[in-house]
Amino acid sequence: DNERKGKIGLPSKKGSLINESIKLLLDLWTQSRRSEKSLIRQLGCTAAQLFESLENIAYEIQNKGGQSDEEDDAPIIDLQIILIELYRLGRHVNPHEVLAYMSQTAGILISPGPETYRFAHRMFQEYMAASYLARQNKPEMVRSLIETQYTSWREACLLVGDVLSETNRGEQLWTLLDALCDIQLSELSNPECPHWHSVWLAARILIEQQLTPNPESTIQETVCNRLRAILVLLLETPGALPPKNRFDCGKALAILGDNRPGIGINKRTGIPDI
Repeated sequence: DNERKGKIGLPSKKGSLINESIKLLLDLWTQSRRSEKSLIRQLGCTAAQLFESLENIAYEIQNKGGQSDEEDDAPIIDLQIILIELYRLGRHVNPHEVLAYMSQTAGILISPGPETYRFAHRMFQEYMAASYLARQNKPEMVRSLIETQYTSWREACLLVGDVLSETNRGEQLWTLLDALCDIQLSELSNPECPHWHSVWLAARILIEQQLTPNPESTIQETVCNRLRAILVLLLETPGALPPKNRFDCGKALAILGDNRPGIGINKRTGIPDI
């Protein structure tokens, strides 16, 4: 797929690579076998509808914050969540046949035991949950999740940026950044404030998506100026975020331009502004 788009080698972004892997696994469910119909034929749906149902499942299980014994394994999905999605796809669906098919044919979901299912890898679940959030186009949802369930949603919220970028929704990326840094500086006096997680997420998305403001966009310039001011405050607030996250924020500030006195290069002389 990457070669068909005129690109050479593997995708450079994590989200793009996961998406290509998911497409390959979904192909296993769209191909008919000799004596059995494909999964989408059994469901009577399109591949796009199946993808959307998987997004819904991923969001529900991700939101429960479930954990597995192995770090890379996705948690077991409540069977009820799967059955609800099967019902939404069509009342004609025979859940026993569909579940039996998924048990015998590994795809994006696998069955490690009788009537037990999970995503084949935690990254697939996180990507599908991110795709769900991108489809909702409600940046306040992303902000709420990163602030209230940081540990569970950290990777999925980061992947929202990749999903939006891959689907050419650049304006939604800026809308997301706008929501993440829509914070009054007076709200950030406490280093334990959960808003700092939103600031970090905005910084990482800015870095990973290589965002630069369009000079003709007042909104984008405003977002960058606001984020710059918040990042300066973060770096001057001891204890706000762990060192690794603070490093990300410092890198984002360097990209935006750190205009504090004594920082950077003197434009007149071209030497360090010390």
